[in-house]
Amino acid sequence: MPTKTSPLRVLAWPSGSQQELNPYVRLMYSAFVPPAAIVTAFQPLQLYIPPADVFHVHWPEGIFNGRMGGIAPFAALKALRVLMVSRRIRRHGGLVALTAHNAVPHMHLSGWRHALWQKYHTRLLRETGLLVGLSEGGLAAFRDMNPAAASIPGCVIPHPHYKTIYPVPPPRNVARQRLGLPADRLVVGMIGSMRPSKQIGAAIRLFRQAAAAHEMLFVAGSCEDDLWNELTQAAGDDQSVRLQRGSLSEQELATVFGAIDVCLLNQGTILNSGTALLALSLGVPIIAPAAGALPELKEFCGESWVSLFAPPLTSTVLRQLLDNTQRGNERPCSALDRLAPDRLSAELLDRFYQLLAPG
Repeated sequence: MPTKTSPLRVLAWPSGSQQELNPYVRLMYSAFVPPAAIVTAFQPLQLYIPPADVFHVHWPEGIFNGRMGGIAPFAALKALRVLMVSRRIRRHGGLVALTAHNAVPHMHLSGWRHALWQKYHTRLLRETGLLVGLSEGGLAAFRDMNPAAASIPGCVIPHPHYKTIYPVPPPRNVARQRLGLPADRLVVGMIGSMRPSKQIGAAIRLFRQAAAAHEMLFVAGSCEDDLWNELTQAAGDDQSVRLQRGSLSEQELATVFGAIDVCLLNQGTILNSGTALLALSLGVPIIAPAAGALPELKEFCGESWVSLFAPPLTSTVLRQLLDNTQRGNERPCSALDRLAPDRLSAELLDRFYQLLAPG
């Protein structure tokens, strides 16, 4: 077992190099460097899986993504490998940790995917020795949605801010000029990977009903064909809605957030939101559902930064929220300084060490 003088060996999933990792994961492993720790990427289909003290799982639905994830036998093989590694590490006195990013997968699971997920996820929770919540509310919601997690020990390590990892957004007038957005409108943004769970089509229709003449909705991010068709139909030929399809680099994300006045989230159910933290880190207030970690985020940052609604969103409520929204001041929410990534990463590392200490 590791000690404070020997590296903690962490097998981390999602896979990828330190540069390719999800920005949240990259921040949370910032303290996991030699001599304190060594992080190795896990890939379910890799032939050799190195020994580790901790198997840290972030998004277990990753069995359906990436290489062969859309083919039932290979997704099942991925699930089997995840469970095998979990059992092996536990058998040798190690720790399986699961960060509760979302209570259920973002993707809609049906047919063989749903059946596989039900069996695999329940068994993974049985192997899990630590649940890492990003908020007290989020951890409680995860337990409520996943009864098999009720007795798993848990801790809360808040979501870190993104101020140290994303470029500083350009001034609003510069950002809008780059994107071809009008300078005199109040621009509401829905930014990031577009998924059915985000209910963007419904938000477009509500915005068209509620918007004033000086307001527009800007939707930007990667999108699958079926959902894109739905969004273009929802927008129609309304000039107050602008859709931009395509993956966004970190610099492009900074430019997009620099251009908008407020960020809208419309998920019916939500546990945690990296988009919300990113918006606040880049100086943009948010409108979001009062669910999961969002009420705590409102209490943390204040009403001028976080406006909440009880889902489902309606055009009347959206109109009221837009009337009360203050334009982003192009400076990050100062309360986020308490969510420094290096400190939170060190807390997580210490928690792993504590749970693996002899006796």
